[in-house]
Amino acid sequence: MRILEFGEVPPPFGGVTVHLRRLLNRLVDDGFDLSLVARQLPQHLDRRIPYVRWPTLPRYVNHFEFLRGLNQPFGTGVLHLHTNPVFFAPLVWLHIVRGGLALITVHDESVGERLSRAPWHEQVCFRLLTRSNRVRWIAVSDPIRGFLRRRGIPADQISVIPAYLTDQGDESSSNLPDELAGFLLDHPESIVVYGYKREFLAGHDLYGFDFALDVLAKVVSSRPQVGLVMLCPDGDRDAEPWKQLTDMAKSMAISQNVLFFLRPISRPLVLWQQCTVMIRPTLTDGDSVAVREMLALGRAVIASNVAPRPAFVKVLPLGSSHEWADAVLECLAATDPTPIDRTTLQDGYVELRQLILSCAGGTSYAEESQ
Repeated sequence: MRILEFGEVPPPFGGVTVHLRRLLNRLVDDGFDLSLVARQLPQHLDRRIPYVRWPTLPRYVNHFEFLRGLNQPFGTGVLHLHTNPVFFAPLVWLHIVRGGLALITVHDESVGERLSRAPWHEQVCFRLLTRSNRVRWIAVSDPIRGFLRRRGIPADQISVIPAYLTDQGDESSSNLPDELAGFLLDHPESIVVYGYKREFLAGHDLYGFDFALDVLAKVVSSRPQVGLVMLCPDGDRDAEPWKQLTDMAKSMAISQNVLFFLRPISRPLVLWQQCTVMIRPTLTDGDSVAVREMLALGRAVIASNVAPRPAFVKVLPLGSSHEWADAVLECLAATDPTPIDRTTLQDGYVELRQLILSCAGGTSYAEESQ
């Protein structure tokens, strides 16, 4: 049975897009008959994976884009959705009404907010999906599972599978760019803060880049050689929000301790290996792949308390940069690596594969050919 994986792959280099690319590569290696449906042209997509373009329409017709599904391959096989389950609820409903099955992965906790702001037809279709036995749901965390249960979805139709798939060399290169490698050489004790773009929530920095500079300024007063890598693959150095950050670093006299790296790197895992601490001062969050990768390497992670975090993450409120700086200094002074909790770092592919197989009728193409 055909699998339609619906979502974006890098670019942009966010946690969900990296997760989907790794999932696609492993599914095609396992012989699944699958296609990718994506809104923008993917780069470096495996040639074995057929691609269906699903471009964004102008705003005034966007709410009716599900009608395009009448002339697309929706209605047969399993549609596995990784993007906004409220906006695309009408399309998923069309797919199952025409005879298909659906698997919906909910990657973050913003579904409730999106549902409250959605037009009536999206709300109706989402409610119909929650009542259908042709839809299975994947929650990447227990709080998301709780939200889905409150929407009336039976417990046996929800699986909790963290969005952690290990890096198996699916990215093309293991070398860091010279600028990044040189900075790490000059700053052997380095902090990394990561967000795929600079975005604002209620006027505040979603990924906490400005907060990270404040933390660094307090850290370097005790350890002057510590560096901060600010990784934002979708950043623009000439854009006003980034000019504000560079000016902020200059005013704090920490420009030499900060690298604004605003383009993609092919394998972020190589960067994580060379950093001592990751800070994640996000205002909201899902199941961060980067956090789990740092933990798997035995590196320290300090994160905000806005979302559930894996074991051994140092969780702090966002109120005091002094508290965060003290936590960073404590991590830098530690002689033992951060403990690794294998139960929270378990690769989710086996569970995902089994769930897709159960939706698809039990076997992949490779297994049918044996």
